[in-house]
Amino acid sequence: MNISRRIWLFIILFGVPLAFLYPLSKGKPNTKDLPYFGKTEEIAKRTEIKDFLFYDIDSNVINKETTKGKTLVVSTLIPSCPYYCPIIQKQLKFLVYDKLYQRPEFDDLLFLSHLIDTTGKTPNLEQFISEQKGYDFSKWKMVIGEDNPIYDIDLPNANLKNTDFTASTTIGGKAYYQMILLIDRNRKVRGMYQGEQTQQIENMRKDIRKLFIEYKEEELEKNQVD
Repeated sequence: MNISRRIWLFIILFGVPLAFLYPLSKGKPNTKDLPYFGKTEEIAKRTEIKDFLFYDIDSNVINKETTKGKTLVVSTLIPSCPYYCPIIQKQLKFLVYDKLYQRPEFDDLLFLSHLIDTTGKTPNLEQFISEQKGYDFSKWKMVIGEDNPIYDIDLPNANLKNTDFTASTTIGGKAYYQMILLIDRNRKVRGMYQGEQTQQIENMRKDIRKLFIEYKEEELEKNQVD
């Protein structure tokens, strides 16, 4: 038997079985590696987002209590924004919302978009919603409110509460730095994504899946202890 035939025989006899055994040897995949975002990760694990007060199309109050148990995808939309905002909204809808919202395992996922205007006026929520197609507004809440304290946290480039959207550098939202936040059901920030970047939105969808696996593992561990 020549050398090459011996090598192939060795691969068939030993290499293939080892290839199947390797993933098993690594044990259960670690899904609890989604970070916490804040001044430091350790502080972020202990710090909840601030309470917030919004109103939806039916004038219902949207706050921490009414969204209890929900995982939030929080964004800010500017209806008058000519470029970035439509891109951000479409990417969020097509790449995340459309792929997840009808799946029962993500029933507790809620999209929350705060509408603001570069002039400082309150946007016409009814008119904006009437122009939107393909949304389940029980799963994606488009809301109005004076400010967005969810963003009033110690994150780089994400404190929108104190941003002056009427400044010349942000006319029409052209200089608007859109940050989308993933908030877990314990009200901790678990992801932050720049909305106009497709890859980051793709990453968000993966992180949401990872977060819901984390929930299931936590519930399983709790049931085993009980």
